[in-house]
Amino acid sequence: MAAIFRDIFPCSRISVLTGHAQDDIKSIFAMHALAEFLVANPTRTAVWIDTLGVFQGFLFRDILKLHFRRQYEDNKETEFDKKLGKAIENVQFIRVFDATGLQESMTELENSFANATNQATSVDDTDQEMKGLLVIDSISATYSRAMANDQPMGHAYMETFLKLLGRFSRTYNITSMLISSSVTASPADVVRSQFDYVAQKPSLGSTFLYLVDFCTLISRDPGSGFYVFEILADRWRATEGHLLYFELVNNLEIKFYNPNENSG
Repeated sequence: MAAIFRDIFPCSRISVLTGHAQDDIKSIFAMHALAEFLVANPTRTAVWIDTLGVFQGFLFRDILKLHFRRQYEDNKETEFDKKLGKAIENVQFIRVFDATGLQESMTELENSFANATNQATSVDDTDQEMKGLLVIDSISATYSRAMANDQPMGHAYMETFLKLLGRFSRTYNITSMLISSSVTASPADVVRSQFDYVAQKPSLGSTFLYLVDFCTLISRDPGSGFYVFEILADRWRATEGHLLYFELVNNLEIKFYNPNENSG
């Protein structure tokens, strides 16, 4: 599973996760990606910025436990609890209320990573290993409010922030995940699902899509009921159209599914 999340949310890039709005599946999917990152990188830093005040801490702990159990199932309980506690300590949770607060938090994070890099005994500029994971839930809530007050100013805030985030992600090998609400898509939209039954696209307008590297969407297959993770847009066109099918078990566990395994 770790390889799946690493491939769909690549290092040093900004990815947008949008789509299904009837439950918390986007946030839960991001929590699983964060949990896998912490299992694979127990000493790395992860940051979750909450702009809505709805982060489900107990659910995240349960998801983290699930992933750590898989990795360390042979460990003694005391060793397991120690690893789990250390991983949770490496996650920084930040609550922001508006576009100004989000930009200030981003500046503080960049300064923090810069100081940590300067203090390191050696830095390899060619090292492309993921150094950290950043999740913002939700990017659309912040800038939708800003644009509602003053659309040109809101767009300017958003563009400035995303350029700052892009520089931060590339400089420090950070995987950045932005969770976004969706709006109704039209046949004329360049970025849209390959499935006719999916009439969703990311909110915040076309400018937003040009400022990120990957645009992904979660929908639900009406036949099987499985969720479908779809890469709508890739700046380098290498992964556009790629699909992952999965189900959510007990509102907790994600199980990926191959729709062709029983075909024929």
